[in-house]
Amino acid sequence: PISPPPPPPPPPTLLPFQILWQFVEYIIEVSQNPPPPPPPPPPPVDPPPSGGRVLNVTPNGSASSDCIASACSLNRAHAVVKPGDTILAQPGTYGELQVRNWGTATGWITLKGAGPGVVIRGTGIGPSVYLYDSRCDEYAPAGSVCPSAFWRFENLTIQGSKSGQGDGNAIKVDLSDVQLVNNKLCCSYADIVKAVRTASRVTITGNEFYQDATVTPISANAQGVDKTGGDDLKVIGNYFHDLPNVAAYAKGNAC
Repeated sequence: PISPPPPPPPPPTLLPFQILWQFVEYIIEVSQNPPPPPPPPPPPVDPPPSGGRVLNVTPNGSASSDCIASACSLNRAHAVVKPGDTILAQPGTYGELQVRNWGTATGWITLKGAGPGVVIRGTGIGPSVYLYDSRCDEYAPAGSVCPSAFWRFENLTIQGSKSGQGDGNAIKVDLSDVQLVNNKLCCSYADIVKAVRTASRVTITGNEFYQDATVTPISANAQGVDKTGGDDLKVIGNYFHDLPNVAAYAKGNAC
């Protein structure tokens, strides 16, 4: 019969100074070959083309001024704004805004807070800010021709209505070409930002998303971002916290 092979010899016993030396070699190797640095933060989103007028708004602004010689209300500025203009909002609380006045690819409209404390908050059952066209929402048939908004929202606090219901978003986006940059977005019964399948090229960057039930009642399904369909969604460098559900949910062939 063939004898079984002899067992392998036991590993050599390392003396304490040998263990110490191996540890020193490891430290030297790590110090000479440090791990790669973390990737740099994403680049900021470049401001869209503008070059137009600056319209000044205050919470108690005029409902009839030109918004240049004297300050006007937010809804008055929306009525007279033109492609390329910037609406500069002074600190204070403003009511809901339904956006139906569009910019262009070479003349975006920017709504920007002049400093901290610029709050937009509706009082009805729907969104506080709604980029809307009657032809385009989540129920629009396939192939619907929808306008682009070409609007940018920056340095604002946008909260959902205390009376919000199923569409009680802080912002609802039915249209393409929208940027949400460096805002505080919070406190909505429904999803904080809802972008439907007729909304493509939506960029959401540098924002803080959170819920606070002491400000607005919150449903269990209130997500940070809910994107249903559409193309070219960018969600970059945002801070999501204190949410009862998913932070950001892209579904229904969203990409």
